[in-house]
Amino acid sequence: MSIRLPVALVAIMFVCAAHAQTPQKPVRLVVPFAAGSATDTVARLLAQGLGERLKGSFLVENRAGANGAIAAEHVARSAPDGHTFFMATVSTHSQVPWMMKKPPYDPVRDFTPVAGVGGFSFLIVVHPSVPARTMRDFVAFAKARPGQLTYGAPGGTAQICAETVGRRTGLNLAPVAYKSSPQALVELMGGQIAMICSDFATAISHVRSGRVRALAITTGQRSGELPDLPTLNESLGDFVEMRSWIGVLGPAGTPREVVDTLGREVLAVTSQPEFRAKLAPLGFERLPLTAPQLASFIQTELAKWGELIRQAGIEPQ
Repeated sequence: MSIRLPVALVAIMFVCAAHAQTPQKPVRLVVPFAAGSATDTVARLLAQGLGERLKGSFLVENRAGANGAIAAEHVARSAPDGHTFFMATVSTHSQVPWMMKKPPYDPVRDFTPVAGVGGFSFLIVVHPSVPARTMRDFVAFAKARPGQLTYGAPGGTAQICAETVGRRTGLNLAPVAYKSSPQALVELMGGQIAMICSDFATAISHVRSGRVRALAITTGQRSGELPDLPTLNESLGDFVEMRSWIGVLGPAGTPREVVDTLGREVLAVTSQPEFRAKLAPLGFERLPLTAPQLASFIQTELAKWGELIRQAGIEPQ
């Protein structure tokens, strides 16, 4: 056994699952968003599954703020002792590094990839009073009212998505900042804003109830949950797929023994039919990546979103 393996990890059962012991203290899954968010929902189901499989205590800790940067910095500075892991997202590891002038962490150097979990698509939705049934209808409607329409900007993806649509179609839409997607959707339903690019999980219940109208989905293929909804690429052409993703990372220096065992367990939990069934109505899609695959994926996504942000004309703050 490597001399780098801390004694505490033996108690955390990352040596051999067949001879697991009860952890001496809880393992934290740090979520960069508030309770009730899509990432939080996934994290709580994952924590439950890991706890059942490894006979230990896995707790979700929410540290919201700064588009996830607060939580990311916290994990980056945590001891790599197998007790703290991060529910990294497209926001923290693909967008914040480009949208902050001085991000408080390095998305690659400061973390150890463990395993991919999954992700969600985004929906472009409008208030029912907007006389648009398609994205082309909305573009025509907005062009007839230059500078009059606003969109909700509760986070990086919402802003990048809306600005990308605006740049590609020549629209002049003004952003309205919000602290969360649910808050922005409430304003949309109240008619205070005209449009928002919202994560599927947050928007889908309002779409199904008719309180908002979906015009397009941002993924490369249509969703099985909304099979009649066209993709943004189908609607307007030549749009790069935009979807959120979630992966488990540890602080830099997390021992390989921990990464290998926890990674296997994460992939085992997310492959369970009951896990996927609970998240399917929210548009969840599994991201079955091993640690090396997740490391490569993060590099690719970082470059992709950096280019999208540059093309959208978004300056770091």
